[in-house]
Amino acid sequence: MNMKLGYQLLLSYIVLAIIPTYSIGYYSYTTSVNALQNETTLRLQGTLQQIQNNIAYKQNEMERTVEQLYYDQGFQAAIYNYTNGWEGYLTITQNVLPRLSSALALASYDVNLVTYINDPSFPEVRYPVSGNPLSRGKRAEISLIDRFSDEQWLNTVSEETLIRGVWMQTPVDKKYGNISYFRELLYFQTGTRLGVLQVTASVQDVFAAIEDAHVGEGSEIVVSDISNKVQLLAGTQISIADWKLRGSDTLTVTATVPNLKWHVNTYVPLSTIRGESDNIRNITFLICALVFFCLLLLGWGISQHISRRINRIIVAFRALQIGDFRRRIPDKQGDELCEIENAFNEMANNLGTLVQEVYINKIKQKEAQLNMLQAQINPHFLYNTLSAISRLAKMGESDKLQKMLLSLARFYRLSLNNGRTIVTVEEELQQVQTYLDIQKIKHSNDIEVRFDVDPQALPYITLKLTLQPFVENAITHARFIHTIHIRIVVEKQGTNIVFQVIDDGIGMDDDMLTRLKTEAGHYGIQNVDQRIQLQFGDAYGVSIYSAFGIGTTVQLVIPAQLQEEKHPEPTISFQR
Repeated sequence: MNMKLGYQLLLSYIVLAIIPTYSIGYYSYTTSVNALQNETTLRLQGTLQQIQNNIAYKQNEMERTVEQLYYDQGFQAAIYNYTNGWEGYLTITQNVLPRLSSALALASYDVNLVTYINDPSFPEVRYPVSGNPLSRGKRAEISLIDRFSDEQWLNTVSEETLIRGVWMQTPVDKKYGNISYFRELLYFQTGTRLGVLQVTASVQDVFAAIEDAHVGEGSEIVVSDISNKVQLLAGTQISIADWKLRGSDTLTVTATVPNLKWHVNTYVPLSTIRGESDNIRNITFLICALVFFCLLLLGWGISQHISRRINRIIVAFRALQIGDFRRRIPDKQGDELCEIENAFNEMANNLGTLVQEVYINKIKQKEAQLNMLQAQINPHFLYNTLSAISRLAKMGESDKLQKMLLSLARFYRLSLNNGRTIVTVEEELQQVQTYLDIQKIKHSNDIEVRFDVDPQALPYITLKLTLQPFVENAITHARFIHTIHIRIVVEKQGTNIVFQVIDDGIGMDDDMLTRLKTEAGHYGIQNVDQRIQLQFGDAYGVSIYSAFGIGTTVQLVIPAQLQEEKHPEPTISFQR
């Protein structure tokens, strides 16, 4: 992150201040809202429980009206033993109608009680009413079962259910907003089915408790049947036809009406509940804002103080970097940064002298290493050549001996080069050619060499005696047939000069390559790599690629530098 430390510290303080402040505010707000929702839910559940109790009481009144007749054995016997004539008239007027009136009186609101008789000879007592059967208040009627036996809704009710009693809405009930309770009338002594008892009341009367319930501003109470059709609304001016199911923006609490499977739903807008927590939210926000502002000021002050002290240390280090070893940092405080300042002051006291000593010693060491490596190569080659001259002298090969001595003299004239270790690429190739002339004499022209030289590379500089050790290694170790072919390639590749010595000799496996690079006997190969890296840096040097039975390629890479760009050349002195 490209940002100053002071700003990084300030940013971290801001983050550390925002996280707990936001967390506390969010927790406080959500906790208050949840608490209010839970409290509202409990209050609504209590209200709905009271509504359930009131509805159950109204239902019990209707059920008692029917059960008053259902369990009245005198009422059962009067219907079962009915006969036409005067006695039948007395039975109806003295036994049946009074019992109907008595049962009707048990209801505290308008109901319509109808006794449907299976006996077709039983006289009917009916009131001509067109429309809502409750329009004329409490009424008790006697009707023949045939009047509604062909109704489709009746076929959906089993006899067993009808015996126990069932709550439902007939098509007429649905039309006028009523609800009915049915139970089959039996003659207990014989088990004969006498007919069906029906008591009907207005849904509004049965669920009158919801009109008196108050669950909050903007809240609604909705009564829906088993098919979720709305039967009754309270707390709103919207009609049933226009009312729509509420979404997730309301708190909904539902209760089931016993024995009816209807639902009483209360809908309370969440905005009403959250409105009560607005004060808590505002106060929490104000407190969190004040805390955040205080923490921000504190963090800004600390970050600026630390940043100033660190900048002071950075300025001192930069001064030291450009050679100002007199710079010191005042010591005022005893903290961790003060320890860094003391360490800097102590380091600055001695660093100037140490840097000078190390720098000078490093230069001298580098010059000494270059001289030592050069000194190792020349005696090694001289020893091998003198051995060959000795063999020629013993064999009486005077012509070859003369040519070898002349080539050796020319080789050392090029090698000494007035004590210089830096030569041009052209001079290095001349020295390799002279070395090959000597080797061809030793090996009876069993060596074939081809030079592929880029003329652009000739003016550039290189270290003296870099190619000769690898050509010598190819001749000495790679030849396994009568004639060995060596290809020497020199070319300029971008900003580098690349040398390659390629032979078709026996090649080497990985173990032989490792020994070639590490064993003490291979002075020239090891030394060339070290000399190149000492002179030009670790990015340059020698790479060897070989495959057993195929051949070997040695590649040397140095930077492309002209005579005026070359590195300072160490001075080499000779003693006579």
